[in-house]
Amino acid sequence: MSAAYTDTLAVGDLSVKLVNDNGYSRDLYVMSVDNSAKTFIVKFNGAPMGAYKFQVTSSSASAYGRIDTSAVTLTTSSTVTSITPKTGSVYGGTLLTIQGTNFSTTKLD
Repeated sequence: MSAAYTDTLAVGDLSVKLVNDNGYSRDLYVMSVDNSAKTFIVKFNGAPMGAYKFQVTSSSASAYGRIDTSAVTLTTSSTVTSITPKTGSVYGGTLLTIQGTNFSTTKLD
């Protein structure tokens, strides 16, 4: 068993990647590190539905390497509960309203 890590980490010392079994991966932006609580916060802008694992790597001189995150997974999902109106013109132009859960408020997501 290795000794507990006692040095401090800065935001620039960590890289975090979200990956799934289908080859999807995305680098996440590390926003803050709290060394006393041994936590960090990343910005998550959403991902396609599925199950993901995190790859966390430290570039700190005294603790370089991958951090064990094997027990951590993230499952993303959304649900459509209604689409209105139910009918529209065959020529298009009908404005639809789609309601559900876990939709982003950011239009580009």
